[in-house]
Parts: sequence; structure tokens; C-alpha cells
Amino acid sequence: MKCKIEECENILDKYSCKGYCTKHYNRLKRHGDPRKTTRIRSYFSIGDFIKNITQDEIDNHIIEDHTQWALACKIYYGDKCSICNWNKTTCDTNHIIPKSNGGLNTISNGEILCPNCHAEKHRKNPIEQRKYRT
Repeated sequence: MKCKIEECENILDKYSCKGYCTKHYNRLKRHGDPRKTTRIRSYFSIGDFIKNITQDEIDNHIIEDHTQWALACKIYYGDKCSICNWNKTTCDTNHIIPKSNGGLNTISNGEILCPNCHAEKHRKNPIEQRKYRT
């Protein structure tokens, strides 16, 4: 048997399902449409976006894709920790207001933290608040 897609000449194999060949079945699972080849994405350069950004966009433009948001923050702020200025290796991008508390993927809600400061920020009992026995 052949695939349900008229133009497709692929023969169904053991990995096929619902009458589609493997290629079209994977597209169906990924995109919801066996004919669709890619997801809809915004094709713009983050670097160009940051060069021409306004203060209103820094505060209000929501970048849906988390990876693109992190990259935009790193381009805008640089790859240096905002707390300790450490820049020996790649730093992390962190939400100032966590997404769980309603924070958005805007550049103004992002900060660059080194791995140590990032871990310290998310620790439940930061070192400054701990009481040590003497």
C-alpha cells in the first residue's frame, strides 16, 4: 500500500500509521498536518531586532520562544553576570519576575547571571539568610 498523500510514492512500512508513510505520519504528529513541512516561526534576526529596539519594545514586546528571548537578553545586556560581573564562561538568562508569578518573556524582565549567582538566587535559603551554629 502507498501513503494517503496523493503525490507521495512511499510505501507503507511497519512504522507507518493511519495510512501515512513514516515521513507524513511524523509531520502529522509534529505539526498536526501531514503536508506541512515546517512550523510557523517568525523569521527575523534577533541581532537586527536588538539594534533597532525602542524602550517600549524592551518593556512590552513579548518574545514567545524561550530560546530567542534568552538570546535577545544576552545580546542586549551582554554575557556578563549582572550581580558579580563574572564573564569567564557563558552565563544564564533568568527571569526577574518568574513566569510562575506572571513574569513575561520581555527583555526588561530578563537578567544575565553566572551559574553561581543563578543557583544562589533560586536557592530556598540563601547563604545570607542562613543561621550557623557557633
